Amino acid sequence: MAQTPRTINLDAPSQSKISSLELFPEWAEVTRRFSVDLEEGMTQLIISRLPNSLNLDTLSVAYDKGTGASTHAISVSKREQREPRGRKKVVEQALGRCNHTKMSLNNYFGSINPETLVGGSLQYALDSYRATFENTVKEEQELEEELESIQAKEREENGRSQDLIVTITVHVPQPGKTSLSVIYAAQGVTCQVKYIINVEEKKEAPDGWADTGSLLYLAAIVNNTGELWVNMPYIRIHTTSPDLVTPMSLENQLGLESPKASKATITENTFFLDPDKPAPIPSDGNYHELTLVKIDFKPKFTLFVAPKFDNRVYLKVSHEYASQYDYVLNIREASFKNLSSWGLLPGVARVFISNHFSCQAQINEVHQGEYFECPLRVETGIQVWTSERSSSEGPQQEGHALFRERTLVIKNERSTSVRDLCVVDIARDLGEEGTLIEPALQRGTRERIELYDDDEPLRSVYAQWDEKLEFSRGEDIVKSLDEEGKIRWVCSLGPGAAVQLKFEWACRNPQTY
Repeated sequence: MAQTPRTINLDAPSQSKISSLELFPEWAEVTRRFSVDLEEGMTQLIISRLPNSLNLDTLSVAYDKGTGASTHAISVSKREQREPRGRKKVVEQALGRCNHTKMSLNNYFGSINPETLVGGSLQYALDSYRATFENTVKEEQELEEELESIQAKEREENGRSQDLIVTITVHVPQPGKTSLSVIYAAQGVTCQVKYIINVEEKKEAPDGWADTGSLLYLAAIVNNTGELWVNMPYIRIHTTSPDLVTPMSLENQLGLESPKASKATITENTFFLDPDKPAPIPSDGNYHELTLVKIDFKPKFTLFVAPKFDNRVYLKVSHEYASQYDYVLNIREASFKNLSSWGLLPGVARVFISNHFSCQAQINEVHQGEYFECPLRVETGIQVWTSERSSSEGPQQEGHALFRERTLVIKNERSTSVRDLCVVDIARDLGEEGTLIEPALQRGTRERIELYDDDEPLRSVYAQWDEKLEFSRGEDIVKSLDEEGKIRWVCSLGPGAAVQLKFEWACRNPQTY
């Protein structure tokens, strides 16, 4: 005669821990770990309060190696509704009778004729009517309170999000503690990646510019699965998702043995992330930002302006590992290099400078070692004015059709010093046959010409041909741009200091620009 399996009841939220949480664009794979003492032979584990959002086709069970445990059957059911539907019907019928009684009493009282009543009978009729009516109203109030209580229980039952019960029949060859994992997909999840970039200015440092920066890698998660996620040892985020099989109806699933899982492993664009301090993620339909990792970097602040295109001075950041000749051709953006162990998934970054909000930017997918850019801010404390003139007469007339001159005035209106302000200008029609008159730089060299070197107030300026840093397959390639007529001035200015920069050249083939 077959032995009846022993039964152990387990409450999923309180008697298990989430050992793994994998987030996909619209659903999550949850691994719940249980530890139970089992006797030799068959045992039925009845696990209650699993979420209704559980996709039945993805349900699977795994055991620790060496236990010898095996699954003989799995069945899924739903917790029975406990509100007394029969009692609700009785109460509703009783309320109907109360209402009918009140109507009958009113009709009776309205039909009484005092002239037909013998002395004393009228008072008796009034007392009887009043007592009967009050008793009926009292009974009606009690029935209404009971009906309201029944309806509240009904709403609670209908709104419950953790009604599923999974029954697992387990066989173990020897008694002892057995650890098992219940793995399932829960639908109703939204996961987005967000970033907080904070760059800290430390002007009090000895060299004037010693800066630190950090990038907080965040997961913005909306949990509508019906269960609380807490104390996860790690989270894995996927940017692509395998299709979930359309869930089978619960009626077809009841009593079915060993439903086959449709789990698929996604490795492309998947990054393993260890949260420093896991925070609870309740199922409340709200966004919850979870810090996954903090990436520190050491940036260097520079200020950049290209007056030919935009007179505004932009703050940008160069990473300490980048070339000293690095500057971003898109003058409104700053360049960072991802030197961390994590890839950056597409998401929105909030940028802060010294803990003050600066802007918001979109970051695309960035692999390890790649550069990414985001805007910082306009530096309003530095003013730039430009003036231009062209003439057919100049100091060297022979062979040249036109002489151009551009004058730049840079003034520091801040209360603090400005260091390493990069001013880039361009003469597109200088070409190989043109002549640079001022500043008098030799072509094809990295020479510097000092234009200012004042201590009081601080005014330090040098000029050189501009170069750019090209990023090609992770290699830094410095390309000279003297043939394009780009000049760079690097300025340091004390509070209130101003400098005048002159850019003069002669060209054979003038261009309109």
